[in-house]
Amino acid sequence: MTASKLFRLRAEVHVYLDPIWREAAQTGGYTRREIRKYAGPAAYYFEQSARCRVYGWLAEQMLLTVDECHAAKFTAAQCRQAIDLLAGVTFAEIRQWAARTGFKVRRRYDLVSRDAA
Repeated sequence: MTASKLFRLRAEVHVYLDPIWREAAQTGGYTRREIRKYAGPAAYYFEQSARCRVYGWLAEQMLLTVDECHAAKFTAAQCRQAIDLLAGVTFAEIRQWAARTGFKVRRRYDLVSRDAA
C-alpha cells in the first residue's frame, strides 16, 4: 500500500472517531445540569476527557495498549478495524463501558487504564 493511501485511511479513521468525542455532550446521556457544569473554560477539559475515553475504548476493542492506539500509528488493517468498530458505537455506550470497567482519565488528560490505576 502506498503512503498516500495509508494517509487517506488514517484520515478516514478520524472521520468516524472525532465526532464521537466532539459531540459527547449531546450524545453521551448527560443531564442538562452535567452539561452546564462543563460550559465555558471547562468545556476543553470535558472534550479531552471524552476523547481519552474514546481512545481507551478503541484500544481495548483492538487489543492494543492506549499508547499504541492512535490513528497515526495504525497499519491499513488496523485502520479498517477501527473504522468498523467506530461506525457502530455511540459516546453513551463508551461512557457506560468506562463506568463498567473503571477506566479513568487523570492528570491533564493522561489515559489511565483500570490496571494502572
